[in-house]
Amino acid sequence: MSEPTSKFIIGDSIYLKSGGPKMTVTNIALRNEKTIIYTQWFVGQKANAMNAHEDSFTKEDPNPKKEASEKKSVSEL
Repeated sequence: MSEPTSKFIIGDSIYLKSGGPKMTVTNIALRNEKTIIYTQWFVGQKANAMNAHEDSFTKEDPNPKKEASEKKSVSEL
């Protein structure tokens, strides 16, 4: 069985194209000839996980204004 090829590697920070939190790639698998990306992210100390077809993800934050405003709020504290 060969390793799946992907535009991502384990450890990459990625986002859902539809938006959401920054996630870390934890595994890459081939299922029914499709590359599936497994991710994990944290909300506080709670770990969350999901997987989806690799075309669902991007390395670029689809909501960069939101992240910038979050950073500003944290730095103002």
